[in-house]
Amino acid sequence: MDAQLLKQLKDLHKIAFGDSDLYIDFFFEKRFTRDNFFYKKIDGEIAGVVYARLMEFSITNSLHPKPSVLHLPFLTGIATHPNFRYKGIAKELIDQTIEEYGKRGYPLVLLSPFNEEFYKNLGFTTVTYVERVKIDYEMSDNLFAKLIDFSLLDIVKNIYDSVAKEHENHRVRTPEEFKNIWQAHSQDGGLGYLIYENETPKAYFFCEEQTITEYISPAKNLIFHIPEAANKTCLFLSNSGEAHIMAKPAKNFNLTDFNVFLYEKY
Repeated sequence: MDAQLLKQLKDLHKIAFGDSDLYIDFFFEKRFTRDNFFYKKIDGEIAGVVYARLMEFSITNSLHPKPSVLHLPFLTGIATHPNFRYKGIAKELIDQTIEEYGKRGYPLVLLSPFNEEFYKNLGFTTVTYVERVKIDYEMSDNLFAKLIDFSLLDIVKNIYDSVAKEHENHRVRTPEEFKNIWQAHSQDGGLGYLIYENETPKAYFFCEEQTITEYISPAKNLIFHIPEAANKTCLFLSNSGEAHIMAKPAKNFNLTDFNVFLYEKY
């Protein structure tokens, strides 16, 4: 990539998302691909950008009665430079992105909204919801947590796979994807914990200072018995509440035939 373009992208990333230089370098090394970003320049300056990543899903529904793999583009970042806001640039780029993915044969595009109404006005439909629950700690004699590090990621992945397979539609994560997720999370100060029951790892969660960003468990209540989770806010999937994942068809596709189940916010 042209060095000047990369510098402008990194500068806009820092302005728009407030990430550390360490994370931004990681993003452009590990998460960024030339085929999955779209930008607009005005007078030689990047006015806006959309980043996307292809994600793999195992799907079972009326269109796919037998489990099948489906790759879908997920919009992971949308930014407009402050000098060019309120000019419709984000809408223009999102429309361009969806049109391009439709041409490539993808049925729909997904994103996690910062503002549900904004994306509804762009034609997106909410497909999963979450509710925010404050964790009120209750002591347990047989549950405890250990900090996650790279040496434990295989255990974390095994838990994820085991829980995900209980659902018809779920995100598929490779070992490399788990490493990238953990590296991205930990570089900005995030922590993770394995939850053990009688010395057997049963669940895990990733957290920031006040928020549990990912909790994977065969039973919802385990996290309420972990002191490291006390008083944090956890996102639980629900039938209503706050929009979690939204989708928009990229070509002729009926969203009622597709209700994707995701375990992550990004």
